[in-house]
Amino acid sequence: MSFSERQARPEEVIEVHPPWSGFLKSWTYSSWVRSNALIPLSVLLCLIAGCPSQPAREPTHLVDAGSWTILERDDDPFEAHRAEAKRLCNQGGFGEDLGVLDIDTEVCGYVSAVQQTLSDALPGDQLNLLAWHQALASTDANAQGHMALLVDGEPLWDLVVDIPASAEVYDVFFPVAEPIPAGTEVIVHVHNHGGNTWRVAHLKAIPPNAP
Repeated sequence: MSFSERQARPEEVIEVHPPWSGFLKSWTYSSWVRSNALIPLSVLLCLIAGCPSQPAREPTHLVDAGSWTILERDDDPFEAHRAEAKRLCNQGGFGEDLGVLDIDTEVCGYVSAVQQTLSDALPGDQLNLLAWHQALASTDANAQGHMALLVDGEPLWDLVVDIPASAEVYDVFFPVAEPIPAGTEVIVHVHNHGGNTWRVAHLKAIPPNAP
C-alpha cells in the first residue's frame, strides 16, 4: 500500500504502546479496585457483625454492709430526732448479717451511720436501693418508724411508716443527674419506737443498658 493510499483512509489510526504500558495499566487498575473495595466491605462487615464499641459497664455496689461507722452526735444530720429515741445505738443491734446491714431496734432504737462510696456513679446511671423492714409493732401510741439515706449531704430517700405496719420491701430507683465520685459520703438513718428489724441490702449504681 502506497503512502497516498494510506492518506486516503483517515479512519485508520495507528497506536503505539510502549512495552511496559500494559503492566502499568493492569497494576494501577487492580490497586485502585483493592483500595476502594475495602471501604464498603468494612462497612458491610460492621453492619453484619457489629461495630467495635466500648464494653458495657456493669452495675457496681456503692456501699458495703460491714463498713458503716456510727456517727457521734455532733456529726449527725438527724440529731434533732435523738430526743425522742429510747435506745441510742452502740455496736449492739447494728451491723452486717448475711451480707446486709441489720438494725435491731430492740437494742438499737436510734442510729445514724456513715461510709464512703466504693465506686463512681455517672450521669445517666440509676441508683438502686434495696431495703426492708419486718412487721412493725410498738406499745407506744402514734408510734412511727423512720429510715432515710443521704448522699453527699442531700436526701436520697426518706421513709416514715406509721406503726403498726406489715412487713414491706422497698426496691427503689433514683436517676443520677450529677457525677457521684467514689469516696462520696453516704449516711443511713433509722429510728423506731418498739422492737423491730430494719435491713439495707444494697445501694447500687446501674448504668444505662447494663447487662
